[in-house]
Order: sequence, then structure tokens, then C-alpha cells
Amino acid sequence: MKITDKLAGKKVLIWGYGREGKSTENFIKKYCSVESLTVFEGKESEIQPELYDMIIKSPGIRVDTYLDKFTSQTELFLEEFASQTIGITGTKGKSTTSSMLYKVLSACLERKVLLVGNIGLPCLDYYGEIDENTVIVFEMSCHQLSHIKYSPHIAIFLNLFEDHLDYYGTRQRYFEAKANIISHQKEEDFSYVGDTVPEIPSSSKKKIISYEDVLSFDMKLRGEHNQFNATFVYNI
Repeated sequence: MKITDKLAGKKVLIWGYGREGKSTENFIKKYCSVESLTVFEGKESEIQPELYDMIIKSPGIRVDTYLDKFTSQTELFLEEFASQTIGITGTKGKSTTSSMLYKVLSACLERKVLLVGNIGLPCLDYYGEIDENTVIVFEMSCHQLSHIKYSPHIAIFLNLFEDHLDYYGTRQRYFEAKANIISHQKEEDFSYVGDTVPEIPSSSKKKIISYEDVLSFDMKLRGEHNQFNATFVYNI
């Protein structure tokens, strides 16, 4: 569904006014016809959910109860553009891999390629530049992936190590957030997964990549870990 149609006529609350919150506000004011738009930076207990049709939550805001009317910029974007998106996540190396993939695709494809998300500008900042032929490389953090119900057409999950446990509490919950990059894929989708990542049930065509599969590339970036990252790019 197009984001503009999904938000049309809705009472919308933007929760959080950091980089993505401001981006979402600018997007709605430029492209959407909503009934009302409110920006809120307070606590969850101070929100009156019944006053809004949709609450667009910024990444990293913790919630005790995730309501059906909660969504995020990432989820809205993927609902419209998942089929054109290559998503990259992992505890380590996602920025490097995203940058490499963007440069390779930009050089090889006669199509517009965009680099968005955690590494660049928020995804909705590029809304007006996207047409049906655009390829979108999206670096995705665990916070951006939390609770989303759509996965990109091509997903790269490089590795998994303990991180952000101050937020998620356990490695399992941290993994579950990141796993959304694959868990909603369909049969026509593809996933490339490092061998430190636990099994993620999905219908996608999956390839596991380990350090035994690493190829040798002539690159300015040094280290076996960067050869590992480049191997993912090569497989795409």
C-alpha cells in the first residue's frame, strides 16, 4: 500500500522528534493529506492512544505494550517499497557492506540506486526520488527492525553478537528484533545469512555464508572481516 494512501485522512501522532521524527513530519507535510498531525516527545504513559488512528514511533523508544496502531518510518517504507529494497543488518559490518553494495550496484546497474537508513538520511527523505525502477540499499538497525511486519525483497544478515543488551535485556530479544529483516519474506524473496546467525523461519530462498566461503578481493579495505563483507556483496 502506498504510504500516502495509508495515512490519508488519519489522525497521526509522531512519537519522538529526533532525526527520523523530523523526517516523518516533513514527509507528511509535503506528501500526505492527514486529518491531524501531532508531534510528541513524552513518556508512553502520557500518550492517549484513543485520540489517534496511527502512532509513528521513532527507533529506540522503548514501549511496554506495542499497540496495533503503532508503526514506524521503516515499516511504512517497506510496506510500499519492500520489493525494491535490499536490507542489510548485523551486529558488525553493516555500514561497510551497505556502502560497498551501493557503490557496486551504482557502477553496474543502469538504474537509480539509493543508499538510505541507518547509514544515510532517513528513508522517507528520498520518497520523491523513487520510481518503479529504483533500487534501494537500506542499512537497518535493530531498533528500525523491531516490530516491523514487512521484510525487504533481498535481506543480508551478516552476523550476530551480544549488543544493545541494556535495551533488549537478552541476546534472544535482540536477535528477534533483527530477525524481522527475514521473518516476513515470501517465496520470491532472497536472504543471505552469516553462519553466526541462528535459524530464522521464512519462505525465502536462503544462502548461508561462513568464513570458509570467503573469496579474495583486491580492496583498499583490509582484514578478513572486510573480505567476508565483500563476499556477501559478490553473492548479491
